[in-house]
Amino acid sequence: MATFTVLGARYLAFLQDLELATYDQFMRWQTAGNEQVDPRIKIVTIDEPDLHSGGQALISDRALAKALRYLSAQNPHVIGLDIYRDLPVLPGQAELSAAFREIPNIVGIQKVAHPKVAPPPLLLADGRAVANDLLIDRDNQIRRGFLFVIDEAGQAYDAFAPYLALWLLEAEGIYLEKLSEKHWRLGAATFKRFGGFDGGYIRADTGSYQILINYRGAGQQFETIPFRDVVAGKLPNGWARDRIVLIGNVAESSGDIFFTPFSHIFGSFKLPIPLSGVEVQAHIISQVLDAAQGTRPLLKPIPEPLEILWILLWSVIGATIVFHWHLGIQIQSQQRSRRLWAQQLLWPLVLVTALVGSAYGAFLWFQLLIPVVPAVLSLGLSGMGVTIYTANKAAQLRQTFGRYLTNDVVTKLLEQPGGLDLGGVSQKITILTSDIRGFTALSGQHTPAEVVTILNCYLKVMLEIVANYRGTINEIMGDGLLIFFGAPTPQPDDTERAIACALAMQLAMDKINQELRAQNFPVLEIGIGINTGECIVGNLGSELHTEYSAIGAEVNLAFRIESYTTSGQIFVSEAVLQDVDRSRLRIDTVRQVSPKGVQGPIAIYEVGGIGQPYNLELPKIEEIFVELAEPLALVYARLDGKQVSEQFSRGQLVQLSNKGAKVLADVGEISPKPLTNLKLNLLNWQNNTQKSDDIYAKVRHSGEADLLFDIEFTAKPTEITECFLAIIAQLSREN
Repeated sequence: MATFTVLGARYLAFLQDLELATYDQFMRWQTAGNEQVDPRIKIVTIDEPDLHSGGQALISDRALAKALRYLSAQNPHVIGLDIYRDLPVLPGQAELSAAFREIPNIVGIQKVAHPKVAPPPLLLADGRAVANDLLIDRDNQIRRGFLFVIDEAGQAYDAFAPYLALWLLEAEGIYLEKLSEKHWRLGAATFKRFGGFDGGYIRADTGSYQILINYRGAGQQFETIPFRDVVAGKLPNGWARDRIVLIGNVAESSGDIFFTPFSHIFGSFKLPIPLSGVEVQAHIISQVLDAAQGTRPLLKPIPEPLEILWILLWSVIGATIVFHWHLGIQIQSQQRSRRLWAQQLLWPLVLVTALVGSAYGAFLWFQLLIPVVPAVLSLGLSGMGVTIYTANKAAQLRQTFGRYLTNDVVTKLLEQPGGLDLGGVSQKITILTSDIRGFTALSGQHTPAEVVTILNCYLKVMLEIVANYRGTINEIMGDGLLIFFGAPTPQPDDTERAIACALAMQLAMDKINQELRAQNFPVLEIGIGINTGECIVGNLGSELHTEYSAIGAEVNLAFRIESYTTSGQIFVSEAVLQDVDRSRLRIDTVRQVSPKGVQGPIAIYEVGGIGQPYNLELPKIEEIFVELAEPLALVYARLDGKQVSEQFSRGQLVQLSNKGAKVLADVGEISPKPLTNLKLNLLNWQNNTQKSDDIYAKVRHSGEADLLFDIEFTAKPTEITECFLAIIAQLSREN
């Protein structure tokens, strides 16, 4: 696609000026430092002082005749008169006519293209009048000359510069030979007729027989002498002997001034330096002589099919390099990231340098004109195309991964060097875990489809809250969430945001439960635990399966802390409080616990609110118990994780509230410790000898010597919930 785009722009000539400017620069580089004049060509210049000395705008016929005789006396190969002389310029008409008749190697000029200018009649009659037409490109520069000029009637005329060169070459036995309508041979050179798409041109005028000019260089490339010195007899001895001598105007007032590739210097603010028409003709003569003698080849555009292949080649190179560049950025390790970026950023410069260098080398050593600007654009566009393609793919991957990972993690995996490497780094993070109370029992009471609907309703709100507080959702474990703050990118307020996020999650449960009630689903309650500390964070697993996660004792402790919570609670560790301004938190209770795997008891804190800038606070709801007229007999067993103890104890449920109950253990039984998870079953349920379905609860308070302990329900069957609510309502009315 990049190649087609570039070829289309090239065919529409959008790139022509840039391409020609590139060849101009190549020519300037090629000839830089070439200050050696061509000894075969001499120029007699007519400048402003020459015109002023004659007292008129044109050199008189008498002065011109006198100069021609002085030059002829030194036996030059040919004298090229690059001055229009279709009309006499008095005085001296007879003298100039005599010079034209008597000096056989004078060649005059005429202009064939419109507006036409006739040649000197005597020279025309003797077959010594040729065309000196020049082609001016649309940027007002001369880059093309003629081998032959063909007029509107189809008549061919010898071009001025090649015709003069033939005078010297034929003296050496080198003759112009026609090979075909488009090809002519002259010594070591074969001239090929210019095509409309040659050398960066697009649909250029191909009239007559054109050739590309290969200039010798900038500055004075030919020895010159003022016309006034020649007329005054100050011509050095042997100056014109066996030379091609040109006579032409260099005065600004003559209008015979043109721009060439050497007129403009890239990056310079100087005004362009023009070149006179006679000097342009001298450059063409020098080019023809060098080409015929095999010392400097002609400029050779490569065939158009090869140009297309060249442009396509760089398109492929650009796409390939950029693709591997993006791949390299993704797979290299973090330790090498700086060096990697330095290397990858150098690639465009290296590629463009290689492209321009190879094209310039072909120009310098073989005079081949190879497209540069289209190839550079093709290289760039193909690279941009691959970049856009990979960006779109990355966006799709980001969107897909974003369903499972946060933007920070996706960015690290897709963009940062080493983001996909296996392994991890030690990093301080804050871990938040949450769990739906009684979800196992709830799952057994509903179909799988209903459970998924309940979970999605819950997770939709929770995940949005986590994203708002810039947490990293590491894992969704059914009803549980594992969230990191500070991974992969640590922030100073990670712990504070984790607490605020937990409060927002608990406050959002009312909204979630309203939606669940509307669908006739049971309400949900969650507990949240938070811890902070050093963990190993990174890509864990193998090449077959990798997860971005964190491991360490601090992660395990976060789960332990969460296990002590009841519905609506948030417990945090001492390390969390040390990481924030404690005065901005509402601490409701402090408990001493002995988590598994931790030496000695630790303090955990129940957080009920946080101040500025979050201003989040959980409502304090007074729990009202009602005394049961007839206690409900039950059995209970301790839960250790998912395992139920085989030892059951007996007791009686003596008080009820909306959230929990008070249980009186039978004499001889031992009251469970606070924060113990229990499974309970009512005996003689609904006047039946069978036990009720399982009830799950957590011990909130218990006395060491007292058999009475306080529990909070974490999960109840629907029929038991309805029964308890009916009992509470009835007893409340009676009281």
